[in-house]
Amino acid sequence: LYPYKEFFQSTYGSYTGPPRDLRPIRMKNVANTAAEFTEENPRGYNVNDRLNEGWQHVITEILNDASATGYQRAIIWLPSGRYMNPSFNMPSQFMDFLPHLEEDADAFTLFDQNGIDHGFWWGRAGEVPDPIYPYWDLEHQPTSKHPADYYDSNDMAFKRGQLEKALERGAHAIGLDAVGEMAANHRWLWFNELREVAPDVTFIHEGSGPDFLHSKIGNWYKPDRWRRPTQLGPDVLVKYLGNEQSEIWVLLNRTERTRENVQELISWGFTPIAGFRRIDPDVNLYNLDYTIVACHDNIDNDGDGFVDWPYDRECESAADNTENGEGQDVVWPPIGLSKQKSWAYAWQSVTEFNYNNIVDLVTVTNLEHPEWVIDEVNNQPEGHHALLVRAYSYNDELAWNPLDCIEHTGYGVEQNGCAGYLDIDNQWNPFKSIWRENGVLDVTRKFTQFFNYFYNNNAQVDLVVLDTEEGLGRWNIATDPNNPDHVAHWNAIEHDARFDFEIRQQLDALGFLPPGTASLVNTVLNYYQNAIPPQAYYNVLVWNALMAERVANYVDQSTCAVVSQFYPSVTCSDYNNYYWSQQYPVPERNGHIQRFGTGRHVGTHQTQQVYASINGVRNSDMDGDGIRDSWFRPTPYNAFRLKLNAVRALMKSSNVPFQPWVAPRSWSGDAAFTYQIKNTDLWQELILHLKMLGAKEVLYWNARESSDGSDAQYLSATLKEFDDMANFDQTTFNGVDKFIWDDEHLWHQDYTYTSVDVANRQLMRFTPLLTSEDTNADEAIEIINSDKIVYLVGDLMTSRVVVEDAQIVTRANPVSQQGHWLLRPIDATEPYTVSVCGNGLVEEYEQCDDGGRCMGDDTTFCTSHVDCDGIGSEDEQYCMPRDDDGCTAQCRLS
Repeated sequence: LYPYKEFFQSTYGSYTGPPRDLRPIRMKNVANTAAEFTEENPRGYNVNDRLNEGWQHVITEILNDASATGYQRAIIWLPSGRYMNPSFNMPSQFMDFLPHLEEDADAFTLFDQNGIDHGFWWGRAGEVPDPIYPYWDLEHQPTSKHPADYYDSNDMAFKRGQLEKALERGAHAIGLDAVGEMAANHRWLWFNELREVAPDVTFIHEGSGPDFLHSKIGNWYKPDRWRRPTQLGPDVLVKYLGNEQSEIWVLLNRTERTRENVQELISWGFTPIAGFRRIDPDVNLYNLDYTIVACHDNIDNDGDGFVDWPYDRECESAADNTENGEGQDVVWPPIGLSKQKSWAYAWQSVTEFNYNNIVDLVTVTNLEHPEWVIDEVNNQPEGHHALLVRAYSYNDELAWNPLDCIEHTGYGVEQNGCAGYLDIDNQWNPFKSIWRENGVLDVTRKFTQFFNYFYNNNAQVDLVVLDTEEGLGRWNIATDPNNPDHVAHWNAIEHDARFDFEIRQQLDALGFLPPGTASLVNTVLNYYQNAIPPQAYYNVLVWNALMAERVANYVDQSTCAVVSQFYPSVTCSDYNNYYWSQQYPVPERNGHIQRFGTGRHVGTHQTQQVYASINGVRNSDMDGDGIRDSWFRPTPYNAFRLKLNAVRALMKSSNVPFQPWVAPRSWSGDAAFTYQIKNTDLWQELILHLKMLGAKEVLYWNARESSDGSDAQYLSATLKEFDDMANFDQTTFNGVDKFIWDDEHLWHQDYTYTSVDVANRQLMRFTPLLTSEDTNADEAIEIINSDKIVYLVGDLMTSRVVVEDAQIVTRANPVSQQGHWLLRPIDATEPYTVSVCGNGLVEEYEQCDDGGRCMGDDTTFCTSHVDCDGIGSEDEQYCMPRDDDGCTAQCRLS
């Protein structure tokens, strides 16, 4: 129902009238069909009420009844009497009294003087009589009636006149009889007017009005009548939609008028209303308890972080008055959370598939022609006017401005004072320069011209995505020590006057060795073990770190900084510009630990591609201890783990918000990438974890999008599941800090998790490494009870993971089978592993004593191996040690 709730509240809002009043109501009918119409009684009043004398007698009778029974509210039915035509039922002219009753209307002040809130029942409130006789009698009666038309000035003048009189006579509540005869859209307009004119009056829609009208006025309910069901408990839908404070009056039959029944209705959130008959037994309504039942009261009564049914699993139903019962499966999220929406922005159009959370980026290929794309941008959804500015529209100006060339100092081939080389066709080409000040000016002019045009033509821009990918690291400049041009290139850079003036000091500050004298050829072109001297082993990483920050600075000055001058609140970023730190070492995809510098972002966000590829990482120094590791195998789970840890690192290194670049689920990779999570649920798991970490907009690089849109469908569904589960205004995205940051958890554990705090609970996404025998996370569960969940995980089921105080939140159609949503107390212990059999110790959760004897019941086992050599009697069985590893085979009692 959540999509309907979201639509309902955005369209109609929540109830805004006076707060719900649960005090029971006594209704008094002063006219009926049994009364005879005479010259003396032309309105069919009850003779015993003596209205021929004025209002004093009937009001005194109501007050006496209230004093005797404890009622504090009263409604008068048919205060203006009846029409003679019984098919007209109750008169719409409910305030057009006979002259002597008009003169005595001040008597209604007696109610307030005696502490009784009174009101009136507006007969056939959805209709207008024809003709209207204010002082009708036996000879002057309406002959017909018609549905009230809100756009008919005469109809509304009549209704407004009746309301004005009711307010003058002190009405606290007004019931709208047969109001359903008025068209629903007209009722909506009228009820909005009622709320403005009489904000403190409770209005009631007779006939159980629809939910959107209930957001304006209260409802009337008669169980087992007019096809209405028997009342069995609180109205949960009303509460869910935000109309909880809008009253619901429940009419009691004579047999239902007991104190117990009245008390139960009140505890369910209803207002009981009963008829006025002298033969009724006295029902003492003094000192009623107006407390709502525990499972419907918006209070976490047992302190478990869950509020009411159906969210507190210990509530049997909304009518349950305890949150400590056996209950049902946990439901999430709790009522009252304000949901946010996640968005993705796609390179290639997916509009035809109608995903309402993916926006097509408008691609800019030529900054000289903003008029080519302005209409397309204006047609994007409000708040999501998004541009992708392709690098080739500005990169040549930034990187190859002749005025930024490397000064010729004897290295390379000279032309116009610049250093370069001759290509295979004997054509001169400049060396790539690391100085780009003039290029910045050129690109700044282009961006200024483009966005000035947008701004002056009232175009809105909310998001700008850049894809520069123009680096100055070793692999972007020259890489072959045996190529004379490459050697000359590095020498030319080092001997440019600007190098010693600026660059060398910055390199030295980051750890370039030996300081002040290190050669770029000897320590960057020749790198790692080939560096001279040997202590310059990491100079190449120092160089790459400094150049990454340098390029990001150039790009930022000439692009995002310009856009923000025209659009100060714009979101702007460039591909793969992010932060790192030595405190959180994670290798990049080629296996190089980023040990130096800090990185930099462009615009407002840091970004990183999360394509989950494994290349040189498989033989890299994963944990930063200086030793190359061979254990990090190229598996889907390791690819998932690597990218997730990389994002954790950049988010722990800076509080600048993060946007992930995501590839399609079915993408096979290319020459530069080995796409390990292709077509696996780990693709969805990665996105869920990234969003749980607080990642912002997803930048969807769908250049290899599936033709049927299925990749985008996975993305859309995954973002929606995240929004349903975790994306609320009240969510604290602290998963980066809650994850245990150590070598063991980063690289060696067979599980990972990310947590957020929301609604006084910890919501965790838990993703285990499934065994070869398990196809989903459910199958990995070994033990589940109220205290803990124990997963048996790992390639060979060699690890037990204990998650204490956890409850699984199930979804009808989860986007991934490889993980679980878990709810836990905020201060719950982080997940941990326990050993399996074979280490010589009897430990918690271990089900054998390492001598081979099974210690559990008939559902337990030592490990998952099925080739157990069993011996023993009928009531016990032993596991024989295998390979000197103690109890490692499956062990079950017979």
